[in-house]
Amino acid sequence: WYTYAHFCRKIWGRLSLILGGMHVKVHFEQKLNRKTTYIVVPNHSSYLDIPCTTCFLPFEVNYMAKIELTKLPLFGRFFNTIDIAVDRKNNTHAHKAFLKAGNQLKNKERSIVIFPEGTISKLAPKLGKFKPGPFRLAIENEIELLPVTFNNNWQRLPDDGSWTASPGIIHMFVHRPISTVGLNLTDAEHLKQRVFSIIENKLAEHENYKRIGRKTR
Repeated sequence: WYTYAHFCRKIWGRLSLILGGMHVKVHFEQKLNRKTTYIVVPNHSSYLDIPCTTCFLPFEVNYMAKIELTKLPLFGRFFNTIDIAVDRKNNTHAHKAFLKAGNQLKNKERSIVIFPEGTISKLAPKLGKFKPGPFRLAIENEIELLPVTFNNNWQRLPDDGSWTASPGIIHMFVHRPISTVGLNLTDAEHLKQRVFSIIENKLAEHENYKRIGRKTR
């Protein structure tokens, strides 16, 4: 039933963007193989990141994210059933969530979106500190990482509690996949820094990011 649920979520995502007066322009660095399983690692600066990745990646995805997303209107219903919730305050629950994600990747069921910042950065658009989980998961399962940069979602819908959207164009940059074949867990830190730099360099092309400045890893 996942395919049908994902289709319904794509409709939800499209409607959310249309009603907000937003048009998404997707920039691919290279053509992606729809049959390849990826761990998608976007920066996280707005709740718009979710409908964008849902609607504009050319393959089915589900999410591994904080359990608080179950409280979002409508999306929470999807997240509670077809995604992987992580209770960051419960180590046992978090471990089980990563085991579930690992089994999904081993079986090549579908790609997983994991926001390496863990939550929306309070200093958006500056990147928050990346967590090691998605990079270790990619190495353990020899899954390609797919960095994605949203350079102005924080302007279209800031996470300031107001839920006030600003109509306009959203730019979504899908970078080249990064292979993890042959890597071991000691390479996870380097891999994390590599993805951080790819996303940060793309963010730095936006004039407002230059004005606000950079955040350390």
